[in-house]
Amino acid sequence: MTARLGSIYYAKSYWMRRRGVPAWGGWFAQHELAGGGPMIDLGVHMLDMAL
Repeated sequence: MTARLGSIYYAKSYWMRRRGVPAWGGWFAQHELAGGGPMIDLGVHMLDMAL
């Protein structure tokens, strides 16, 4: 892809959760239960779209 487009040096992406921010106190807000946080939950999808 570099030969046709050149080097990609900047990309921007954002994601809006359809159901809003998860409730504080739920499993999503607890690091022990949620795992890697927003990057692991939604960030991988943005990275996939960028590639």
